[in-house]
Amino acid sequence: MGGAAITGQSGHVNEGVRVGGITIVQRVDEILDRVQEFDFDAVLELFADDGCLELPYRPGGYPTVMAGRAELKRFLRVIPKLYAEVTFVERNHLPTSDPATVVTEYRGVGKTCVGNDYANRYIALFEFDDSGRCTLWREYFDPTVVTAALTPAGRGDEASRG
Repeated sequence: MGGAAITGQSGHVNEGVRVGGITIVQRVDEILDRVQEFDFDAVLELFADDGCLELPYRPGGYPTVMAGRAELKRFLRVIPKLYAEVTFVERNHLPTSDPATVVTEYRGVGKTCVGNDYANRYIALFEFDDSGRCTLWREYFDPTVVTAALTPAGRGDEASRG
């Protein structure tokens, strides 16, 4: 698969690579948009049945790998209990040697349900199958930012589920 390179925030991303009728960059943006809208049914539809979300730095001893739609659904349903709002901004899509893979840098900003501001930086690897469904979303972030934002004022390190 190949295509014409375009220039975006990140410079050269192979926008011409299409999976399932949409470019992988557009698919990544669609996933992030649906998450920030808390439209988790739509997020699940964008994942392969055996798709996997990996959060290697997830704090608090919680699972770092959610494999399959059932586990993804369980994880996604917790987000609105932790975050009142979150927006993914400053998205920067980076090319890879694999046409079905994109690396994206972005910031998450918002408010947690305990009333704290949230601002974290992310870098994520997204992989897609031939139908355009996500098979892997591996996301790296600063877990200390998550823990601090989810901890109510005057409380200890018990709210680190992010």
